[in-house]
Amino acid sequence: MGLVVANTIIQLSRRSDVQLTVGFIRTPTPAGRPVTEFALPSGVPICFDVCRRPLTRADLIRTALAGHLRSDERPILSMLRSAASNADAVLWIGDSWDPLVAMVPTHCDGKPAFLHCNDSIALFQRYRDSNAAWGVRCVVSARQERRVLRSGYCGVVYVSHVDASHAQGLLPGANAPSLAAIPNGIDVDLFAPLTAECVDAGGQFRLLFTGVMSYEPNVVAAEVLVREILPLIQVPVTLRLAGRDPSVAVQRLSSDPRVLVPGAVASMVDEYRSADLLVVPMPHTTGTKNKVLEALSCGLPVLTTRRVMDAFKRPILGTVLADSHDEFAAAIAALASDAQERRRLSRAARESMLAEYSWEARTGQLVDWLTSVVPQP
Repeated sequence: MGLVVANTIIQLSRRSDVQLTVGFIRTPTPAGRPVTEFALPSGVPICFDVCRRPLTRADLIRTALAGHLRSDERPILSMLRSAASNADAVLWIGDSWDPLVAMVPTHCDGKPAFLHCNDSIALFQRYRDSNAAWGVRCVVSARQERRVLRSGYCGVVYVSHVDASHAQGLLPGANAPSLAAIPNGIDVDLFAPLTAECVDAGGQFRLLFTGVMSYEPNVVAAEVLVREILPLIQVPVTLRLAGRDPSVAVQRLSSDPRVLVPGAVASMVDEYRSADLLVVPMPHTTGTKNKVLEALSCGLPVLTTRRVMDAFKRPILGTVLADSHDEFAAAIAALASDAQERRRLSRAARESMLAEYSWEARTGQLVDWLTSVVPQP
């Protein structure tokens, strides 16, 4: 979410057709550091900048069931009402599970309010609790998301078509807000390919999987890669599982001599530039997988599942799709032996990111949607 906030603000501030005022709500991490820090473009006025203590699980359950706010959250709404009095519309960037989000539309001084959230928390919990689809977390998260969708927003933006479709199913009918799916953007200047081709790694085909390695879906994907897919591959390969906080289960995977678990790395860009293929064998997902966009922007082809790519509104050049373990192994073997096809995919990947997924292009899509949805006077 921090990337979305920072890049959306930066890009909106550069547009001549947008007059922007910004309000910040910062939530400290356990170490006392704010979640998001970035250089605000000069000349952008700040209407409020407040710190809010982290939400607890009890806060989320109480609010979802009763709709109550904590005492430290009420002043934020008062500041929002004051700031909205000078605006034409309010765009709130926040999570659909945040109790404060459901209160925003009624504190915008009568101005149209729009919500930009990453994913559907109800869908996330359904995937997370796949063996207990009607567990407490699923019920509470679905109820909270319905409250948000019914709270009076003119429109809600998700970063995935899968999430937007699920949200539509939570609240069918004419009273639902306008829903849109606009995938995250990518910093195409930072995530850029090397001008020269990488040095060949001694005949080894270099596979890469990235992410926070304590996050359960990433742990499961890493285990599938090592225990189910690697044994089916007959060509020489290496696999790097790069990302901070590797769980014990992920660390144990390095017992395979082909697998390296480096933990946190100095530069994820260098990881993408040094690999031959990003492999993402995740059977389902919510939101946009930033690792896919980052790799493609670096000119690294991506092998992943159809469910992961369902998040995007259309197929992305530079990707190869597979679902079964055998399909993954066959695709890896085919690409390992076809350097020309890898170069074609690499060029196509970079071109598609420049054309459609830069933050500038992505913010343009957001502004176009807001303009089409905002009520006309």
